[in-house]
Amino acid sequence: MNGGGAMIETQYHSRTSKVVPVNESDLRDLLGLDAVELGLMTVGQFFASGALWLFLDKYNDPKFEWSGVTGFCAASFVFGLVMVVVAIVLRLMKRGRITRIFSETKPSPASGYDAP
Repeated sequence: MNGGGAMIETQYHSRTSKVVPVNESDLRDLLGLDAVELGLMTVGQFFASGALWLFLDKYNDPKFEWSGVTGFCAASFVFGLVMVVVAIVLRLMKRGRITRIFSETKPSPASGYDAP
């Protein structure tokens, strides 16, 4: 053990690693955000790409006019973009949580421990 508090340094054969303590509840929260983020990103990309493809197909028709289909395509595209943005926000929240965990576990300079 090197340093103080909950900071430990492990050595196994020729591999040395510095670790920080993380609560199980924090890890479960991060795993839950992963599944939600992936689902939102998948649904968002599906709606946005499909709606854009269909809208462009209708738009390139010489007899293009706004109809229920083109309106639905526009709404689906916006819905897809919103889902993607929400997924990105969740990803940033998750990364912020991880950064906060690392910042909360930084040792005091007096401990002599070099954090990663």
